[in-house]
Amino acid sequence: MNCNLVIFVGLAALLSACQTPDKKRYAMQLAEQAMKTHSHNDINVDTTSRALHLLDSAIRLYPSSTFYLCKYQIYKTTNDQHAALGVCDTVLMLDKFNYAATLDKGYTYEALGKLDSAFDYYRAALKLTDNPHSFNAAEIAKDHEKIVILALLKDTAGFNKLVREFRVKYRDSKDEFFQAYSDEFDHFKRENYLQLTNNP
Repeated sequence: MNCNLVIFVGLAALLSACQTPDKKRYAMQLAEQAMKTHSHNDINVDTTSRALHLLDSAIRLYPSSTFYLCKYQIYKTTNDQHAALGVCDTVLMLDKFNYAATLDKGYTYEALGKLDSAFDYYRAALKLTDNPHSFNAAEIAKDHEKIVILALLKDTAGFNKLVREFRVKYRDSKDEFFQAYSDEFDHFKRENYLQLTNNP
């Protein structure tokens, strides 16, 4: 799943939840502006600085994990792995069961060449997929994430087993994501998945 899309969906959900306090609404608007600014020219240093400044302003108004994870995405696209790691640490200090920050910390450790640490965080993220406070999603999305994480852990036997179970469980469903997920598993390359979050 495209990480920018996940961020924008998260921002939209947060905006709809912020019906009353003006501070939250304004913080959301700043964060949305930051991500739009960055997405239009993500290799420009000034654009990146402006986007990060907007996000810092949003965080001062309303310190949401979503805003921090927007900063994470910017740091990843600019290949600033240490800053990205710092963002993950901040989010996990605010919410130690945050699924996105846990998985992102694994990605970042892998980008830094620290595979043992990366795998520790992938395993921690796998456990969080069953925690509705950490990963609140449809069952098919949770099952998809579990399969992806097993692939990140290079657990071929576990990956193949869960893919078979996934197809049996959902093949007669009318879920719109079934075919896309099934195709993804058929052509799954771990390296390609990591390129969604790591700057090539």
